[in-house]
Amino acid sequence: MNKGTFVLIRTNSAGVHFGFLEEKNLYAGGCEVRLSKAKRLWSWTGALSLSEIAMTGPKISGSKINLQ
Repeated sequence: MNKGTFVLIRTNSAGVHFGFLEEKNLYAGGCEVRLSKAKRLWSWTGALSLSEIAMTGPKISGSKINLQ
């Protein structure tokens, strides 16, 4: 993926975040990313899985997204 690509990231311990990829570093056992304009997706409606969220996005009404 190239810098500036819009990405959806699922972490092991910090939840689901989305934003624009700024940097990606691979290391043994995982990777580390830095996003710009990042938001956290707490809960959603309008999709059954994160794969569907990545393809179509959530419904805004009924979803809980950190917009700050």
